[in-house]
Amino acid sequence: MVKEEIIEETKVNYEEVQIVDKAFSCIYIPKWVINIESQNRIYTREILPTSSTILMDEIAYCPKEFFARFKPSKKQTFAVCERCGSAYCSRHIERIKDSYYCKDHHR
Repeated sequence: MVKEEIIEETKVNYEEVQIVDKAFSCIYIPKWVINIESQNRIYTREILPTSSTILMDEIAYCPKEFFARFKPSKKQTFAVCERCGSAYCSRHIERIKDSYYCKDHHR
């Protein structure tokens, strides 16, 4: 990760950068793990706070879009179903009065 950051900032080739650590020390990087509960579902989001890098985000993209094709569209979620707690994009969730329901629970 350090090597990639150096390459990005200095615009040099990957082969030209060499990191030598003679002390064999470890670098500790804080990581935030956020669990989001919705009905009986738990979504996890992992972030490196120093760089705002998102390592994993289970609630960000619609699972029906993400796994439905070989080339995922990564369509962002829009709302959470009131019954099952699953997060879906606007294509796979429906608003009824002031609540949202997925295609399996809308009737």
